[in-house]
Amino acid sequence: MILMNPENSYLHEAYTISLINQGRFSEGMEYLADHVSKSRRLYMISNYFILANLTDLMDDTLLEHLKSIKSIDHYSDFHEQIRNGEYEKAKLWLDSQQESDLKQMYQLLFEDAFKHLNTEMTYDDFFNKYIEATRTMKTDSISNLLKEVKRYHNWF
Repeated sequence: MILMNPENSYLHEAYTISLINQGRFSEGMEYLADHVSKSRRLYMISNYFILANLTDLMDDTLLEHLKSIKSIDHYSDFHEQIRNGEYEKAKLWLDSQQESDLKQMYQLLFEDAFKHLNTEMTYDDFFNKYIEATRTMKTDSISNLLKEVKRYHNWF
């Protein structure tokens, strides 16, 4: 399909997600950087940028929201595990962290990005969980980032 329609950003993003879901995170990000302009990187892929802390690939608006969040550097081990395609290991590391809005943010983004690892939750369940968690967070900068990730979904 990409060969028939090489200008279609959606197809390039779908291929990127396919690579990521195979555990080929770095390869997927390289493909995205080579085939989709920064201004065209849509909501589908934002979770991965944040989970891996790939600020150079982010949309400028998303990056501004991320910059306002403190303690991101405490999650550098998690970011590296994501970049290495070690999703199960990253999930275990995340689960072992102290409860906070930041941890909850990463949990929501992880669940959204790697739906295939959580087959128990329906789309509607996740939608409600995401909305409720975002609305009840005490840290505005984190809540605002989560809202920005879902801006194109019209969840807020």
